[in-house]
Amino acid sequence: MNALVRLLAPGGRLVIVGHGKERTPLDWAVCLAGQAVSHVLKLFHGGKSGPGVPTMTPVMPWGEIARAARRLLPGCRFRRLLLRRYLLTWDKPA
Repeated sequence: MNALVRLLAPGGRLVIVGHGKERTPLDWAVCLAGQAVSHVLKLFHGGKSGPGVPTMTPVMPWGEIARAARRLLPGCRFRRLLLRRYLLTWDKPA
């Protein structure tokens, strides 16, 4: 992440979409809700598979990702999305 921050121009925006590891009961509840939504979306959109983007198994739990992001990128926004993803945005000071 440090390399991305260095490469970002002053006033630029860093946007990261990723996924975390389920650890807490809340993590698993959100995951199950996302699975239900995913199945409904498959019914309406024909069960299409993903775009074939390479991924890896997440190693950091959700809470740890949020804490690390806030420590490394003061003022960032960490939003947990429904389908097992998160959105991290940070504006580099000008």
